[in-house]
Amino acid sequence: MLDFDSFGLEHVILDDLHPPRKVLDLLPPATCRSLCVAPIDVFDGVLTLAVSSLEVLSRLDALRYELNVQIEPVHATREEILCALARWYP
Repeated sequence: MLDFDSFGLEHVILDDLHPPRKVLDLLPPATCRSLCVAPIDVFDGVLTLAVSSLEVLSRLDALRYELNVQIEPVHATREEILCALARWYP
């Protein structure tokens, strides 16, 4: 059975994170909510993106193309992501 560990994805806790506005502005709130993803950081042209399901991994290529950045996925639960989005995109 495939799981996040099989893909080598780190689990992150979003409770204490406060991404800068420039990171949050990369993805519209509606896109974040529909995909259940959360932008965390951008460093050296790489966007760290919390994902809640393995199915989202297949959509990352489209996001890479759309945003013109590399994406490093990390894992967070659906509940963690939705709570973070509610705080970050009021």
